[in-house]
Amino acid sequence: MGGSRRRPDAVPGPQARHRPRLKGDLLGPGAKIISGIYQTWWDSDATLVEINPLCVVAGQDGKLSLLAVDAKVSLDDNALYRIRTSRPCATWPRRRR
Repeated sequence: MGGSRRRPDAVPGPQARHRPRLKGDLLGPGAKIISGIYQTWWDSDATLVEINPLCVVAGQDGKLSLLAVDAKVSLDDNALYRIRTSRPCATWPRRRR
């Protein structure tokens, strides 16, 4: 399959705003998080970028905000050469078993 990938600036606003059921002051931060997830997926050629759970929490002042409690990114080993910020796999620290 030929063709070139066009790098998006971000998830289009209407798509980012209508996916989650966020309202009020949380709508903007929620759209920013979704756009950031999409941009991370695109820039890194990841097979998976996930935040689960994304929680609505109340601060001491009662103001609601979003909190990414856990996140996961899975990279495609075959695409690592395209990621300029990553080091070759041979130089990554090896995990002891």
